[in-house]
Amino acid sequence: MSLRERGRRRGLWLTAAGACAFGLWMTVSRTAEAAVAIVVALAMGWVATHEWTQAKRAKLIGAIVAGLIVVIAISVWRIETNPANIASGFRQQFVMSSFRIIGTHPYFGIGAGQYYRQAPLFLTAQLAWAYGSENAHNNFLQITTETGIIGFALFACWIAGGIQLAMRALARVPYDWRLLGAAAGVTAFIATCLTSHPLLVQEVSMVFFLQFGLAAALGGSSMLNQSIGTPASAAERRLPGPPALWTRLPAVVTVAGTVLLAIWPAQTVLKPYTPVHLEEVDGFYYEPETDEAGVPFWWTREYASLFVPATAKRVEIPVRAPAGTTAADPALIEVTSGGMTLTRALIGDAWRVLIVELNPPQPPLTFNRINIKSDRVSRVNGRPVGIRVGDVRIARIAYEVMAAPPGPPRQP
Repeated sequence: MSLRERGRRRGLWLTAAGACAFGLWMTVSRTAEAAVAIVVALAMGWVATHEWTQAKRAKLIGAIVAGLIVVIAISVWRIETNPANIASGFRQQFVMSSFRIIGTHPYFGIGAGQYYRQAPLFLTAQLAWAYGSENAHNNFLQITTETGIIGFALFACWIAGGIQLAMRALARVPYDWRLLGAAAGVTAFIATCLTSHPLLVQEVSMVFFLQFGLAAALGGSSMLNQSIGTPASAAERRLPGPPALWTRLPAVVTVAGTVLLAIWPAQTVLKPYTPVHLEEVDGFYYEPETDEAGVPFWWTREYASLFVPATAKRVEIPVRAPAGTTAADPALIEVTSGGMTLTRALIGDAWRVLIVELNPPQPPLTFNRINIKSDRVSRVNGRPVGIRVGDVRIARIAYEVMAAPPGPPRQP
């Protein structure tokens, strides 16, 4: 808009642009800054080369993209190899957790707005301990988990259709600065959805959809104006129309698809959700062992989780540190549930029972997740281990006591 306007209005738009740039800087978002750098470079290259041949433009823009990808790849590699940075590892775990959810309801998802509620059943043990419950940290995966592969395909077609209108118009009118800016902003925003979920923030999503609609409308109006200015030839006017059957086909597909999308997802969402038992989710080594007294136990990793029914009111967890842990240097473990710390304990090389009082989980969850973190990791038989956990005892709301060990083979 600053390039499009003149005089005092240009000054006002420059002020607004400066405010936006300052806000972007304040976010300290490397993803947003990288998206802006890539899109602005491509937009300027698009305008500067509009008189070039298509092959020459493709080579230049390809070189710009390749150079930016190399710079970003080096930056990502430096971040990933930095041992002090744990955020990148968390993002990888969020991606795999989202794939686990998609695997349970692949076509229509688990229902809009259900990711945060159902996440405790699918997160890794480390994520569950750190967050309790969280969203996907990737808006595309968030949409896919909640609306399924079909829902994401519809969303992608809708977004791609709007951007295509803008790009087709810009191919004919490259100096439409207003359309170029709106389309570049939409593209940069979509790029940030790979590492965050901005569309879950209502104030942000409203602004995005306003600008997305503006870019699509500007592109569509530009294409309409050009079609009006270029009347169809006599041969085109004489072309026969489609058969009557084909004219009704879109309406038939729309009705059938609406009925299908209204009934099938509802049946899918009503299915009960149960934990996904994998070693990276539970954090336990599944092979049970026995100590010198014949007491069965399971080794945890640094992070581990127990899933108990929502009716469980109190849980008794027998724990023991690895052999050789002395009373002078005990292991510290922390126990959390629902993002809240329930207890901390120092344990040595002797069995100790931790008593954990639980609150019912938020509906529709039918399981409570108890997370355990050990402050140290030892190596036993070549495996990194945290502590030993024995048979767990659960007192339900009706105070019925039952015995059950922590691992999935005999999950309570």
